[in-house]
Amino acid sequence: MTDRVYNNYSVPFYRRLLCMLLSLVFLISIIPTVGAVSEIPTPDGIKTQITTTYAKALKESGRSAFEGYCADYVNRQLKLLGVNTRYVGGNGNDEYDNYKNLKYSSGGYKVHAYSASKYTLTKAIKYIASQYPCVTNVLAGFEKTSTVAGQKYGHTHLIHAIIDGYVYFTESMSVRLNGVSYPEGSALVATVDQYCAKYDTSYFQFEGFIWFEDEELTSVLEGTDYVPPAPVVMTPGTYYVHESAGLWLREGPSTSTSKLDLIAYNNEVHITEIDGDWGRTYYNGKAGWVFHEYVTYKDVLPPVFAETVADGEVTSTYFYATIADALAAYKSGEYVINLIESVALAKDITLTDGITLDVGEFSVDMSKGSVVFDGGKVVSATSISAFDSDPFVSCSTAEGGYCYTSDFLVSVSTDAPLENGDVRLRFTASAKGLSSISGAKLDFIVTYADGSTDTVTATVKSDSATFTTDAISAKKITDAVSVKARAYAKSGSKTYERFSDSISCSPKDCIDKAYGSADKLDRYIEGVLNYGSALQKYFGYKSGSLSNSILPESKRKPSISEYDVIRAERAPNLIVTSTVHVNSVQLVIDDSVSLRFGVSEKPKKADLKLLVWTHSEYEALAKKAKSAGKPLSDYLVADNCKKSLTLTDGSFTFDDISPEKYADTYYFRLCQTESGNTTYDYVVAYSVSEYCAAKLNDGVSEGIDELCLAIADYSAAAREYFGYTVNKG
Repeated sequence: MTDRVYNNYSVPFYRRLLCMLLSLVFLISIIPTVGAVSEIPTPDGIKTQITTTYAKALKESGRSAFEGYCADYVNRQLKLLGVNTRYVGGNGNDEYDNYKNLKYSSGGYKVHAYSASKYTLTKAIKYIASQYPCVTNVLAGFEKTSTVAGQKYGHTHLIHAIIDGYVYFTESMSVRLNGVSYPEGSALVATVDQYCAKYDTSYFQFEGFIWFEDEELTSVLEGTDYVPPAPVVMTPGTYYVHESAGLWLREGPSTSTSKLDLIAYNNEVHITEIDGDWGRTYYNGKAGWVFHEYVTYKDVLPPVFAETVADGEVTSTYFYATIADALAAYKSGEYVINLIESVALAKDITLTDGITLDVGEFSVDMSKGSVVFDGGKVVSATSISAFDSDPFVSCSTAEGGYCYTSDFLVSVSTDAPLENGDVRLRFTASAKGLSSISGAKLDFIVTYADGSTDTVTATVKSDSATFTTDAISAKKITDAVSVKARAYAKSGSKTYERFSDSISCSPKDCIDKAYGSADKLDRYIEGVLNYGSALQKYFGYKSGSLSNSILPESKRKPSISEYDVIRAERAPNLIVTSTVHVNSVQLVIDDSVSLRFGVSEKPKKADLKLLVWTHSEYEALAKKAKSAGKPLSDYLVADNCKKSLTLTDGSFTFDDISPEKYADTYYFRLCQTESGNTTYDYVVAYSVSEYCAAKLNDGVSEGIDELCLAIADYSAAAREYFGYTVNKG
C-alpha cells in the first residue's frame, strides 16, 4: 500500500474548514487564563473552603467516603477550585508526574515543580512557604508509602494554603495529627514544622510538590503590605453578636445541649471561659455557652462582674469597671462579686452582710472585714476565718498580713494501655500541692457511653492519682468514657472541693497509633481495631462508625495466613466410664470470646465438673504417665487438675482465654460424681482457632466468616506483641 498525499485542492472544503476550527480550539486551549481572586484568603475562609469542597467532591464522585482514594479526592478538588478545568485520572504516585512538565494548568495557574531529586520535603515546603506570606494550591506527591497499597499506588493530598507558617490541608482518609484523630475531609492545620514531622518520615517516599501559583493573588500580595492574620484563637473578652438572626445561648459547649435564650444581633456578651470553639457567658440572668463563629471580639473583659443570686440560681449579671461600682449597685439579697483581674484600689473596702466574694475559682461568705484585692488574691491585715477554713486556699503572710488565693488546680489526662490482650482507658489526675493538704482525697467521677455513672475513690501519691477502667470489649472501643476529678477535704463540719474539667476519650482515639512502621504494636492495634469493627458489624453495634475507620484502607481488612489459624491437636482415646457425656462444643462471641460445652442429660443426684488442662499441663501429665508405665486415664483426673468449671444452665462455659491464647489447645474432661463414685468422660481437645478455621473452611457467610478472620488475625498479632508461643505458655 502506498502513502496517500493530499493537498488543499484534493481535500473537500468542509474537511479543511473542520481542521481549521480544531486548530483554533487547540490554540485557545494552550493560552493560559488567569484565575480570578476577589480577596486574600483568610485562615477561617480556607478552612471553610476545605470542608465545602470535600462535601462537593463527595457528591460529585457518588461516594459516601473516599476511604483512601487519594488521587480521586485531590483531582476533584483541583477541578472544583478551578485549578483544572477537567478531571485528571490516576493514582497517588501519578499526581506529581501529571503536572511537573506543564507551564500552566488547564485552569490558568502557573505550575512550579519541586522534585525530590533537588529538594527534600522539608526544604521544598519551607521554600514554597517563603515565597509569599500566603501561598495557595500546593499538591504533595508521594511515590510510595510503607503500606501494601502505598507501595503500589503511592499517595497524594492537597494543601489549600500556607499562611504565615501554618499549613492548611486535607486528607482522603482519617489521620492522627499532633495527637488528635481527624476523619477524612477535615480541615487540618499544622505549623510547617509539624507538617514536616508528619510527612518527612520513612513512612512516605517523597516525590515532589506542585505549586499552582495564582498569579493574580501573588500580584496583589506584591503590591500591598499584607500581613497574614493569625489563626483565630478564642480568648475571654467582650464580644458582640454579628449574626443577623441572633445567637442561641446554650446550656453547654455543644449544639446538642438545650437552648436557653436567643441573644439578639449586635448585643454585647462577656465571655469569661473558653472550651474549644465555645465561650461561657451570662445573658438575661442565664449562664450558658455561645459558638465563637457568630461573635466578634470587641475588648478585654471588665475587671469585675457581679451576680445576684436566688435559691442558688443566678438571676442577673452585670459587669463593672471597679469593685466600688459593683458595691454601689448592691441593694439586698445574695450578691456575688467576681474578680477577673487585678484592680487598683485607693482604700480598703468593707464587705457588708449578704455579699459573697469570689476570688478566682471559689466563693466564700464574708460578713464583715476590710480587704484589699490584688490580682485574684485577697490581702488582709487580719486573719479571715472564712478563708482560713478552706484547705485549698494557700495562706501566707504578706507585708505583715494574710494572703489568700485559689490557684489550686486539678487537671486530668488520659491514655489507653494495652494489657494482656485487653484494651483499657487510664485517667490520671494531677494537682500541685494535693499531697501536702491534710486529709485531702480525690475521686474520679466517671460517665460511661450508656449514660451510667460511677464514683471511684483514688489513692493520691506525689500529687497525682490514676483510675483505669475495666477491660473494654472490642466492639465498644468507639465508646467514649468521660471523667472529671474531684479533690475534696473536710474542715470542721464543711467539705471543701475543687473539680477538674471533664475529659472524654474512647480507646479508638487514645491508643497509640503510628501505622507506618512494621512495629509489633502497630499490627496488634490494627488487629484490635479490625476485630472491633467485625464485632460491630456482626452485632449491628454502631456499625455506621466502625472502629477501623481510622486505619488506612489497605489495613482495614485482616490479612491472615494459614499459620495464624491453628487447629487444636487431637484428643487422646481414653476409657470412658461416666454416664454423662460432652455432646457439643460452641464458640460464644459477645463482649469476649468463650467456649461453651453442652452435656447429655444429667442424673438428678450426680455432681458434674468439667476439668480443664492447658497444653503444657496436659503434656506434663502425659510424660508422668509414660514414665510410670501407667495409662494416661489415671492422670487426667480431678486430683491432677488446677481448674474446673461448674455446670450452669445445662452447660459449661470456659471464658478464661486471652487473645494471644486463642490458638492454644485446651483439654477438657467431664468428671461425674454420684453416690461417692467418680467416673470420667472422654477427653475433648479444642481451641478458639479451631472453630475459626472450621468456619472459614465451610464457606459460611453472614458476617461470621469476617469475624473469624478478624479473631485469628487479632490473636496472631497479640502473640507476636506479647512474645507468646502457641501451647507453650
